[in-house]
Amino acid sequence: MLDELRERVIAYLSHNQVCVLCTNGCNGAWSVIAQYQNRGLELECRVPRWADAIYHLEQDPHALVIILDAQTSPSRWMQYRGVARIIASPDDRYVAIHIAPERVDLIDEKQGYGKRETLDL
Repeated sequence: MLDELRERVIAYLSHNQVCVLCTNGCNGAWSVIAQYQNRGLELECRVPRWADAIYHLEQDPHALVIILDAQTSPSRWMQYRGVARIIASPDDRYVAIHIAPERVDLIDEKQGYGKRETLDL
């Protein structure tokens, strides 16, 4: 069952390309829209260099990513928590951020309020 859930999480990540990347800083929570690619369960996000989220990830590498499945079902989304690492990027406008997962929750309200499947890593 765990392998089946892992494969569904990877398929979900592969099916989407945009997320909201959330961080926590000294002034509270921060978020930014980002494009991402996945390699298995790991993410690589492209974040604009001006985003405050980058500064906050340097202070605390824990990140929360929200991915909405808007094309298939707007009542379905993923909550992805992990540890981020900023990657050197030759792009002048964007910074690459690698995120290794710690916990992934798939939420589908069409299956009932609070219906959630959790993958702890």
